[in-house]
Amino acid sequence: MKKTFYIISLFLLGFASCQTESIETLEVEKTKALYIGAENRSSDSEQLERSMQWMSFISGFVLKNNKLARTEIANKLILSNNKLTALELIGPNSTTPIFKTSFILRLEYYIAGVVPNPDSEYGKPEPPIVPSSANTETQKQQFITNITVNNCIELYFPNGLGKNMKEKIASTAHPLNNSNFNNGFIRHLGDTNNNGITTTETIVDENFLNSNTITIIARPFRTGGNNCAYLEYGNVNFVDFPL
Repeated sequence: MKKTFYIISLFLLGFASCQTESIETLEVEKTKALYIGAENRSSDSEQLERSMQWMSFISGFVLKNNKLARTEIANKLILSNNKLTALELIGPNSTTPIFKTSFILRLEYYIAGVVPNPDSEYGKPEPPIVPSSANTETQKQQFITNITVNNCIELYFPNGLGKNMKEKIASTAHPLNNSNFNNGFIRHLGDTNNNGITTTETIVDENFLNSNTITIIARPFRTGGNNCAYLEYGNVNFVDFPL
């Protein structure tokens, strides 16, 4: 009887040990999965924020240098609560063709390193994450697709957009969290060696907006579509930034 009890006890101990190891293994795998998931989300967020920074940054250049494009956008903003989607601006059926042409030309300059080279500017965003082996055309299409198809992005002008070409223009992007500030870039009159433009870095927050500087904020907007629910950002408010 004692021998039988001893054997049963060993079996139960062995079973419990296996169960514990299985649970521990499962927890390790869960932790790995969560880490990898968080890492992927971080990478996706970084790429999206960089792309939005470039969307607003290049838009600032276009609106600073192209009077016809600026007038085109200013007229559209009057009817759209000071915001326009990337799809409207640079999509296949763009309603702002002058802006689109100038934007894409500048985008190609930055990707290909054609003069004027972006390194000649004092401040500029981190480059969007794209395969280093991709050619200029591929990188351009990847950028446009990411902004207009894979995501729902809009440019918001909290202080509007006047038609005075002598005003400085700032650009920034939503930080994709609940921070009330982010890095930004100011284009203003200055160095004649760079098309009459000097670009400097700044911090865009509520106080900055209160200075009434024309500011372009690239931000996501939520829709019912699969690409634009942005559930991964939880309760992040895309609308009120940087308040």
